[in-house]
Amino acid sequence: MFWFRKAADKGLPRAQFDLGACFAIGEGVASDPVQAVSWYRKAVAGGDSHAQYYLGVCHRNGFGVVKDSSQASALIRGSAEKGLADAQSMLGTDLLDQDIAQSVVWIRKAAEQGEPVSQYNLAKFYADGVGVKRDLAQAVSWYRKSADQGLVEAQVQLADCYASGEGVGGDEETVIALMRKAAEQGDPRGQNLLGLCYATGLMKLPKDEVEGCAYLTLAARSTPSARDLLARVNAGMTEVARERAKARAKKLEEEVQARVAERNLTRKFNVFY
Repeated sequence: MFWFRKAADKGLPRAQFDLGACFAIGEGVASDPVQAVSWYRKAVAGGDSHAQYYLGVCHRNGFGVVKDSSQASALIRGSAEKGLADAQSMLGTDLLDQDIAQSVVWIRKAAEQGEPVSQYNLAKFYADGVGVKRDLAQAVSWYRKSADQGLVEAQVQLADCYASGEGVGGDEETVIALMRKAAEQGDPRGQNLLGLCYATGLMKLPKDEVEGCAYLTLAARSTPSARDLLARVNAGMTEVARERAKARAKKLEEEVQARVAERNLTRKFNVFY
C-alpha cells in the first residue's frame, strides 16, 4: 500500500489505478468508493485502460459517483477500443439488443484474448446461429476454451454437446468429467447428474447409493427432480448407509464452499494487474 501511494503520488497511472482498486475493495485501507473514483480518474487522465473500464463500471453502478449511463458507456467503449478484454466483453454484451453484428465483433475480440464469458457467448452465437452462420463445431470449440477456464455454464453446455453428439462425437466419460467439474463448483445440474448416475449406475459410473445420495442431497436444494429421486434412493437404504451419505454430503458441501471462497478471493485480486 505504501509503495502504491508513493508511485501514485508521482503520477504513475498504473499505480494510481492500483491505489484506486485498493480503496474500491478495501485492501490495505478502509473501503472508500469516493477515493477509488478519484484515483481512477487520475489514472484515466494518464491513459490507463483498466482505470477507464472500472471508472465506467463505477458510473454505471453509482459506486462512489452519481449514476451516469452515458458516461459509463463512453468510458467502457474507450477502454474497449484500447484493447481491454473485460471492456470489450461488456461493450459486446451492451450491444446485444442494439446491433448484433457489432456485438459479435466486440465479443469475438474479447474471446480471442481469452476472456471466458465472451468465449461462452461466442459459442452460444455459433450454436444458435445468432449474428453468425450456425456452426456447431465452432460452438464446441469455444465452449471448450471457456470450460477449460472453469466457467460453469460452458462446462454444462459442453457436456450437453457431448451427451447429444452435436458438433462433437458422443462421449459419456467426457460428460461425467465436465459435469463433475460443474458440481465441484456448486452447480446443481452437475450435482443432480452425478447423483443420478451414481444412484443408478448410469454412464459407466459404478453404482454407489451413498455417493449418489450425497450429490442428490446437494442438488435437492434447488432441483425438484433431485428431491424426488433422493426420496426414492433414501427409502431403499439402510440407516447406516443414510448416515454415511449425510456425512459425505457435508464433506462435499465443505469442499464446494472452499472452492467458492478461493475463486472469490482470486476475483477480488484480479482487479490488480
